[in-house]
Amino acid sequence: MQDKDPNGARKPPARSVRGKPQAVSSAIERRIVTALCYDLVDSTELFHRMDLEDYRELLSAFQAAANKSIVAHSGVLRVEAGDGGLALFPIDIGARDAASLAIRAGLQITETCRRVGEAAGRSDLQVRVGIATSVALVQEPQKQSWTHEPVVGVALALATRLETVAAPNTVFVSDETCRLAGRSHAFSFEGIWNLKGFEAPERAWRALGHKNEVDRFYAFGRLGSPFVGRTDELSTLSKAWKSVVAGSGQTVIIEGDAGIGKSRLLHEFRRLTRAERSKSFFFQCVPGGFHSTLHPLVNSLTGMPETGGQSKLTASAVASRFRRNGIRDNDIVELFSHLLGAEGRSQNLAGSNPKLIRERARQAISRAMRALCENGPVLFVVEDVHWIDPTSRDFLIETARSILGLPILLIATARPEATMEWPEDTRPTRLPLKPLNADQTRLAIERNWPQHRVADFSELVEMTERISGGVPLFIEQICQWVSETTITGVTMPQAGSSTHISTFEEILEARLGNLGPIRDVARAGAVAGSRFTLPLLQRLLPDYGKKALASAADTLCNTGFVTHVRAGGTVTYGFRHSLIQETVYKLLLRRQSRALHRRLFDTLTEDPTIAPWIDVGARAEHAERAGLRETAVELFIAAGQEAARRSALVEARHHLEHALSICDDLDTTERVDRLRLTTVMALGPVLTGAIGLNSPPARRLYEDGVEIANRQPLEEKSRWFPIYWGWWLTGSDFLTMHERAMEVQIMLAGVQDPEVRLQMNH
Repeated sequence: MQDKDPNGARKPPARSVRGKPQAVSSAIERRIVTALCYDLVDSTELFHRMDLEDYRELLSAFQAAANKSIVAHSGVLRVEAGDGGLALFPIDIGARDAASLAIRAGLQITETCRRVGEAAGRSDLQVRVGIATSVALVQEPQKQSWTHEPVVGVALALATRLETVAAPNTVFVSDETCRLAGRSHAFSFEGIWNLKGFEAPERAWRALGHKNEVDRFYAFGRLGSPFVGRTDELSTLSKAWKSVVAGSGQTVIIEGDAGIGKSRLLHEFRRLTRAERSKSFFFQCVPGGFHSTLHPLVNSLTGMPETGGQSKLTASAVASRFRRNGIRDNDIVELFSHLLGAEGRSQNLAGSNPKLIRERARQAISRAMRALCENGPVLFVVEDVHWIDPTSRDFLIETARSILGLPILLIATARPEATMEWPEDTRPTRLPLKPLNADQTRLAIERNWPQHRVADFSELVEMTERISGGVPLFIEQICQWVSETTITGVTMPQAGSSTHISTFEEILEARLGNLGPIRDVARAGAVAGSRFTLPLLQRLLPDYGKKALASAADTLCNTGFVTHVRAGGTVTYGFRHSLIQETVYKLLLRRQSRALHRRLFDTLTEDPTIAPWIDVGARAEHAERAGLRETAVELFIAAGQEAARRSALVEARHHLEHALSICDDLDTTERVDRLRLTTVMALGPVLTGAIGLNSPPARRLYEDGVEIANRQPLEEKSRWFPIYWGWWLTGSDFLTMHERAMEVQIMLAGVQDPEVRLQMNH
């Protein structure tokens, strides 16, 4: 994929220094031109329905308004023909700016058309707009007079053809125009069209508006269709909210399969309660986050302005966010800075008993909740708790307990197979989401169906109903796929031979295939994880240039695969649904996956600041998937030690036990033995602290550790003395401990380290 600057790649050729040829080359230049074509819909029928004078006045008012819109955005009307016109946009301000101005003019034309119609009492006054960009030959003796000279290029004809296929009161733009304006405007993909006069099919995009003016959910395809059904579920949430407003805290758990509409329901509910709540907090659990301590809170905090969007979490940033939301208790701030592993945190809690730290945190949660709701009702949302980490799970349950007498509504979403158990004293209300019923499914399909494929609706709607299973995400993806498929025909997957999930995967694969090389960017993003940036993509795809990657990322946004993630001032992307990310990742070949994980790991090793949200545990997973298993063990050990320092013993245990499991699959070498022993030294205190000094897992761990330590050279045994000490300490009774003390003295008889000898005698 070439990264060609549309301005730089098409600069005019150098002029000749000789007299006569110079006159010819200066008269014609190759420039990028953006053309806009507009035309009233069914103007002939309008003419026959109206009085002649009224029609002329209406047409005159519309043309004046359209011309004003064009001129206001630096365009020049080249042709005005009755009920339509053709305009060009300046070649001397840069292709990107010209494309953006043309789109603004087109959107304003549709708005002024509506206003002119309203003023005349005509609801049937509608307009179509087409915009295209291409290289053109421009006779240009002087730049200031270029708009009066002949222009020869594809843009003029393509804009005219796009206008003819555009839906009423919409602006259709070409692929090139969309690419140039992709940083400033939001688009929705409207399919591939066979246009008269063009041999190859052309992609068409609908301009939605400037990105600063368009709801991000709509702009990036997340919530493009109207809300369908779910009236009973909304009623349940509204009832819970009324209790909250009255001062009685509530916990609601929304359960449903992937793609069933949990997030969409939440979005609608949050919109309805916006005026009544004093604060709203949103936390997102992510795939693979089960072993990343407090990751929903960490990810929320690292996206705030205080951190600059992408920097590592600092204690000052934690304090700033807490105090801004009314939590001014220094003890709470210090405690959570410690638990979050924030840089610059106080060392007062270092070395404290992890269980005591967790107990203090539970008590602090109650005080924090009271502080948060001092100014009125509060909404807490935690999405996808099936991926929640153990520490966050414990604190979430404590939050549910502490809000019962406070004006706080806690909503958690989960898939049905989630293993998180809610104690009875949290009094949760469970709200299961089922697939849409037959009528709702038909309505959702109608509202998502692409306008340019209306003729195919009756033929394909029943098959769409069957293979979607009433799942909103599947309906959306099927309709998007129909929109993007070539105009020559659509062949639906056979629903009878596959599950709804497998059909979804098949359709998503087909949609990715339509994107050509852009699918490589989607694959790299799927490997990167929950979020990624353009600099990170550059390292994963070194053959792609900056502009090519930016354009590809915008296309993935516009086609609904990814969306922008809130992360300070940095442009950050994430898949708009975890099921899309999972499917894209599954479509990778093993060698492709391993190569991308290796590049990602090497990148993070060289420059960890390029993706500071990827913690050491996630880096360990990338190393393992890249085939760097010994390196992965080292990183899992580091992740376990970091979790233990943050009093997250469950997460620490997982990391360290996984490190041992990797060692089990490696050949026994001196290096692997040392890795095992290092892991045992880190894991032993975690097990004794989490499940007890004399617990069977702790005893077995130290027994295995002593066996390996005894194989090491005498000069290294003092290094592993904590393992011998743990083996003695986990004896089942006093007699066993006495016998082991004698055995340790024999095993380490030749060790000369004075500190070790002192400990042995003790």
